[in-house]
Order: sequence, then C-alpha cells, then structure tokens
Amino acid sequence: FKMYNCLVMFADKPSFLGNAFYLMLCGCGVGVNMMLPFINKLPDIKKRNKGTKTFFIQDTIEGWGEAAHVLITSYLNTNPIEGFEEYQGYEIKFDYSLLRPRGAKVGRRYKAPGSDGIKQSFEKIETLLNSYVDDNPKPFKSIIAYDFFMHLANAVLSGGIRRAACSIIVSPDDEDLVYSKTGNWRESNKQRERSNNS
Repeated sequence: FKMYNCLVMFADKPSFLGNAFYLMLCGCGVGVNMMLPFINKLPDIKKRNKGTKTFFIQDTIEGWGEAAHVLITSYLNTNPIEGFEEYQGYEIKFDYSLLRPRGAKVGRRYKAPGSDGIKQSFEKIETLLNSYVDDNPKPFKSIIAYDFFMHLANAVLSGGIRRAACSIIVSPDDEDLVYSKTGNWRESNKQRERSNNS
C-alpha cells in the first residue's frame, strides 16, 4: 500500500478502523465514507464484562493495526466477527514491551516513535467507549466511530511529528458529524483536527 498516496473506504464494518490505522502507518492519506447508510451497518457495541486478556503488540505496522482490531473487537456485541473473536467482551491489557523505544533506528533512515503515542490513543479510545457503552447493546453511532478514527490518527508519528492525513464524508442529516467541528471542539475534542470533513 505504500505506493499509494491516498485511499478511500466505507465505514460499514468495524474492521475499517484497524485497516485505516494500518494504512495511515504506511504513509497513506485515508478517506472514509461515514454516511449513515454505511454507519448504520455497524454492529452494536457494549460493555466488556467477561474478564481481562493481554495482547502483546508486535513491533510492526501490521502489529499496530492488529492491536486496533483487537481493541474494537473487544467491544463488539454481535457475530460473526472479522477475526480476533477470542477477545470479544474482554477488557484488553495491551503490552507495549515489544515496541522499540522512541528514537531507535528503524532501517537506515527512520526512527521509532516509541509506545507513548499508541498508548495514549488507546487509553483515550477506551475512555470514549467506556463512557458511552453499558451492559445493554448500544448503536455504534457515527460520532463514536469518528472519534475512534481520530484518536488512532493521533498515534501515527514519523520523526516525532503527527503524520496522519484523513478526510470523511458525512450525511447532511447526521447532526453529530455535521456539527462535530463547531463550538469549542478544539478544547474538548482536539483529535478532530486530524480530518477534513465534507
């Protein structure tokens, strides 16, 4: 995918989040169609109440993408699931010990971003979802999917600088997304600056 400058996908299945994360880490700009006909296909999400499992994040862009898949799968309420079914309903303890420290060499020209960025983003995603879900299934609303996407974008670093380029397309009658960047959003939802919305 690194040969492509920009890619586009539909937000019609939860795997779009892990896929988008992987593509951003490849250096691609990612556009997502989040119009309601696609968002409404997302499965319900609910509180994780089966216990705790550990996931070791591998030190590759594929490993980071898999970690995002595991995170969203842990909140899914329905079957079938697109991989990582064994984590459904479990709180995930992510182990970052395999990730190279910040500044370590990656190949000849690049430096590792370290684990701080992905750890902070995952913690913010969990705070977002935990404040929304409860024991009963709830719709995977567009604004929840959007903020999940934006927190992932914040974890994409190159040379210590944010490098994610994102855009989304929204339905004109989806007020949550239409007004997502109005008011004091820069203070309350700064992650939203990662995307251009239309």
